[in-house]
Amino acid sequence: MKFIYLSLFCLLAVFSVSADSVAKEQKSTINLMVPQGARESGASESNFEKPDDALKEFDITTQKSRLDQVRRAISSIHETMPEFQPHSGKSALFLDDQNNPAIEPEVLKGLLYPNKDGEILEFPRQKLPLILEKEEELGLSATPFLTTDRDVQDEEDQKVPFQVAPHKPMVTDLGGGDFLVDESFERQIPTLIDMNKLAYAIGKRGTVDGEYDKLIEELKATFKEQGWEIKEFEGKTGKGNRTDDTPGFVAYNKEENVMTVILRGSQTRADADGSPDWEVNFDATLIDFPFGGKVHGGFYNRSTAMLPNIQKAMNEFLEGMEEDAKSKLKILVSGHSQGAALASIIMPLLVETFKAAKTFGENFNNAVDNVVQGYFISTPRVYSGEASLGWAHNVSGKHNMIRQNVTGTILADPVPIGAPGRTMTALLSLLPFSGEGLAEKYGGDGGTRSVGYLAADWSREVLTRQLGNDTLDLLSRRAKKYFWNRWDIAKETVTKPWQLLTFQTQKSLFKKLLLEPLKDGISTLVAPLHYGSTGGQIEDEALFGRDIVAGYSQGPTMAELLKQGFEKKQSERKGVSGFVRSTIEKAAEFKASQASLSEIAAGIASKPKKVVNTLKGAFRGFKRKLFGL
Repeated sequence: MKFIYLSLFCLLAVFSVSADSVAKEQKSTINLMVPQGARESGASESNFEKPDDALKEFDITTQKSRLDQVRRAISSIHETMPEFQPHSGKSALFLDDQNNPAIEPEVLKGLLYPNKDGEILEFPRQKLPLILEKEEELGLSATPFLTTDRDVQDEEDQKVPFQVAPHKPMVTDLGGGDFLVDESFERQIPTLIDMNKLAYAIGKRGTVDGEYDKLIEELKATFKEQGWEIKEFEGKTGKGNRTDDTPGFVAYNKEENVMTVILRGSQTRADADGSPDWEVNFDATLIDFPFGGKVHGGFYNRSTAMLPNIQKAMNEFLEGMEEDAKSKLKILVSGHSQGAALASIIMPLLVETFKAAKTFGENFNNAVDNVVQGYFISTPRVYSGEASLGWAHNVSGKHNMIRQNVTGTILADPVPIGAPGRTMTALLSLLPFSGEGLAEKYGGDGGTRSVGYLAADWSREVLTRQLGNDTLDLLSRRAKKYFWNRWDIAKETVTKPWQLLTFQTQKSLFKKLLLEPLKDGISTLVAPLHYGSTGGQIEDEALFGRDIVAGYSQGPTMAELLKQGFEKKQSERKGVSGFVRSTIEKAAEFKASQASLSEIAAGIASKPKKVVNTLKGAFRGFKRKLFGL
């Protein structure tokens, strides 16, 4: 017994020296052998509980009392390894950035480390420095198990709790505009774009004499051949969610072990009360967001209405999935236009649901595990305030979100910049009387913002792709229509010349000879800026222009688009543009720091005599200075 107490005393002395040396390096250390609360209260070291002999291994990340378990494990190691002498000064327990215990390798016999394939790899103590340095490169999980010299015979002790195998982040920001993009995501971009086209076709089911039904069947047949199983889900649309809708689908490819959630953008299909999807777009009043800040009211209400049905469709795949497949599953959430806005809300909500349900294990953290990722095409701004945007980024990981927009110096997609951003919100607040109210209603705190990294597709390149695809088709269709229009006009002119004097005939001529050509010209120019197409097999129906989206079959790589997005964001704060933006925002800040017109008016109304006398005194002083009176 004396020998044990003597050993403890020596070990405590060593750890005290170690802690002092580490403190000089400005690192937080904890004495491993004495509980922190006892040390602070001056309790005797002899009151410390003896190591548990039954302890053989434990999971650092899941134990209720982490520090106590670490102390016990290291004591056990010391007892079972007489040759182990912790005189290196590296035996102290450090706390990492998340206040989790991080143990120096010299303390351990080794680690049991699950890799991405679910195999348990054992590493001896001598190799731990190399292993810990190359943890990510070797594809190891984030849940290591400490081991002692004792042989573990109980199978339950060796069982690894279910956890997801971490994927690569969607985007790795190398700084200075350089990015790495996960190659597994890049391979899926053409598929995601095709799926967005299918979502639009589903939204137009039953229209144009069944032409869209044929397109749906063709696209679904192609996906089935590729191994995809598709489950559509229901939702609501329109202001107040008044109309039933099929806003998208969930798809799963067993061979690739990838699941997708696709949300459709706005369609012009109208009912008796108008166009429900556009009601959602224009229901742009910001509302309080449950996680802080504010959010676009129409988009949020539509998202929450469909979320349970999305979860139901996903669970139909997840419930029958083996644990090994589930641990390696990748989920991609995507949409175009309004669908992208919905996806940017639904993605973090799904992550929160997975965390609460422990779908991917006790310690699931999407910002680390990178299971759910978002690809948002031509997305409007959704969030307002640091709280709401910060929540989306913290829950999902900003590095797991890409928004791809068409932009340029002069021509750009108007949808992603339609809602007031920082500068427009500042400009609105400068308007007299109602400006501040409008800024608060539609811009909120510092303007509305979009999630993730910007992948900028230059407008000039998009127009070049579009013109090559659509011009001949557009000209051939319009030439045919214009020919028959003019034939009808010529026929009427010969047979009924007096009708040219009627208002109805003149209105028809104006539409056919002027408005339609003008509309086609504008559509051919503007539609591709929003990745829309004026061509296509279905006459007069503007489809999602998948062929012109960079990454589908042509255009820059995603890393190049991200670099262009970085350059675009940098240019906005430089030169004339940066000067104008800065001036407007500073003016708004100055105005906000001053008393409002209503406050000044209230002050004048409450003290009229004092104000009048002050003005009279100022006027008399002015006369004396100017005229000597």
